[in-house]
Amino acid sequence: MALGLYTVLIPSPAFAVGTRLAKPVSPWHVHSRQGLGAEGSLRAGVAGGNSARASSFVTTMPKIRTSRVKTPPEVYRDIEENVQVADTTFVANTARRADHTHVLLVTTGSVASIKAPLIVRELLSYAKVLVEVVASKPSLEFFKKEEIQAAGARVWTDEDEWTGDFNIGDPILHIELRRWADVVLVAPCSANTLAKIAHGLCDNLVTSLMRALSPATPTYIFPAMNTLMFEHPLTEQHLRTLREVIGYNVVGPIGKKLACGDVGVGAMTEWKEIVHIVVDRFHLAQAPSSFDQP
Repeated sequence: MALGLYTVLIPSPAFAVGTRLAKPVSPWHVHSRQGLGAEGSLRAGVAGGNSARASSFVTTMPKIRTSRVKTPPEVYRDIEENVQVADTTFVANTARRADHTHVLLVTTGSVASIKAPLIVRELLSYAKVLVEVVASKPSLEFFKKEEIQAAGARVWTDEDEWTGDFNIGDPILHIELRRWADVVLVAPCSANTLAKIAHGLCDNLVTSLMRALSPATPTYIFPAMNTLMFEHPLTEQHLRTLREVIGYNVVGPIGKKLACGDVGVGAMTEWKEIVHIVVDRFHLAQAPSSFDQP
């Protein structure tokens, strides 16, 4: 069957879909949806949020006799997906609220990350508190993003930092998050992340954020690791660097039976104590429950 060609123009600012018939293009210049370059990518046009650009999507369709062309359903799917991506752009100035305490919880690759949803829920039970969570990839082995979202906070990961469509002037996630935070809790801080912070590495969202923090931002480190990892001589050096050189507050670890079955020092400070550090520092008050309302 002979096929005609058309071009669908997607104006990115309004995420509206318009169509027009285009002059037939040589089959040698037709690109598959997967093969579109950066300039022709619908994803770049929408997710990038650049109002000066419009992206085109070239495909094939049987010849028709009318000037009205039905937009392929995959175009709508791409728009819906990318509108969600565009809506997740984080800017500190718009995310901060007056008279609120902004708590940034950082989770890393320790089993104690399983406590993250509990910490978030408890913090949000206090009045005028906002929480954002930055999670390393290994920490997501121990809790689901949906648990944090259900509690009322967002989870930011490496995939949210660099999406492949950055333009000069766009917000940079690890910078915006450190501008937003009134206090940072690294709970838990694994041996791996501890070593990275002590040596100034910036190879993911968590460590880039930590390197970019202002010295004026209260930052608490809650180590959590196996007892022998904690007793390793390098761990003592790393913790000393965090306390004496960088100026972080190191709390714990504590002794108990660990997730691996060993008994000894290495467990993260109890999650309720972590919450109370924030409560005491910022003099937080419990939010009235629905039962307290007249």
